[in-house]
Amino acid sequence: MLKKQIDNGSSLEKVDEVIDNRNSELEKLAERIMNNSIELDAFNYITRSIQNNSRMQNDANITKLIALLESYDIIHKPDAIYKFTDIGRRFLRYITK
Repeated sequence: MLKKQIDNGSSLEKVDEVIDNRNSELEKLAERIMNNSIELDAFNYITRSIQNNSRMQNDANITKLIALLESYDIIHKPDAIYKFTDIGRRFLRYITK
């Protein structure tokens, strides 16, 4: 019984560590986007398009940022229109600080 408790404790620590690492990655990405005017403009456009449930224009900067956001699991395209994932909604808190 005690061994199970110890194992569960270390598992929880690992989960916390993974979450902390993920949050750190999201913070760094948010900082990167906020410090790059081209990426920030593209991100603002992407955000407006998602919030308005509209399709996005075909632009190299937007396409590049979409690919980056998809790789971080911030947005996904379940149908014809992109949506924010749970991680994406958390990411919005970092980028709007």
